[in-house]
Amino acid sequence: MVGDDGLKELAKLDELAILSLTETNVSDAGVKTISNVKHLQLLSLGRTKVTDFGLKDLAQCKELDTLVLSNTKVTDSGLSHLVLIRKLRVLDLSGTEVTEEGVEKLRKLRPTLNVLKNY
Repeated sequence: MVGDDGLKELAKLDELAILSLTETNVSDAGVKTISNVKHLQLLSLGRTKVTDFGLKDLAQCKELDTLVLSNTKVTDSGLSHLVLIRKLRVLDLSGTEVTEEGVEKLRKLRPTLNVLKNY
């Protein structure tokens, strides 16, 4: 199974645009590694070990358009980092600990962001 160490080689792929790490052992350390991929547009981290701490590194992914964080330990406090990703259009927070209040705050800051969340 893919983990943080396996991402070092992927991070060297400058033109990588789509990356699915769903149901892997990737954690916040792995997110830091892949945040160096400059052209990443779609990133799926559903069912990984990613937390709020790892989201701060994702702010470096300036081209990110779609981010899947479903079924992770992400909470309201991590959302502030995602506001910095200006091109982000779709954010999947299904199955996370993000509250309705957290989603509303995010939508006020980024009204065009399509947030997917079940309560």
